[in-house]
Amino acid sequence: MEKIFKKFDFKFIYLDPLWKKYGINFEKIDAIFGQQEKNWWSKIENHKMIENNAKNRNTRLSQKIAAQKYYIMRSVEKEMLEKEFSDSIFHAFSDSKLREVLPNLPTLYFYARKGWSDTPWFVTEER
Repeated sequence: MEKIFKKFDFKFIYLDPLWKKYGINFEKIDAIFGQQEKNWWSKIENHKMIENNAKNRNTRLSQKIAAQKYYIMRSVEKEMLEKEFSDSIFHAFSDSKLREVLPNLPTLYFYARKGWSDTPWFVTEER
């Protein structure tokens, strides 16, 4: 991604310095996860879709726990992204049905083909 961005003169920033600035880390995500009330997950819109996505990408945790922690992480990142990039257009490689996990910014959705998006960081071969 970095090579492509540089080639086309796109600006980019890694999330690490922003996570540090906003105090985001996996321990914080785990702490928030541990504080959730019983049945909180069933109240999340499209939680089954998020679980299905986790099943396809996660190998370390159960798909439900991976989905829940992903949701928490994206929720924590939303505020950071909204503050840091308030004058920007957010680009997403996801279905617009998952809007609730994305920052409240103008959003451009990218799809590789109708209804499906191959995020660049999961593509393992050149096309």
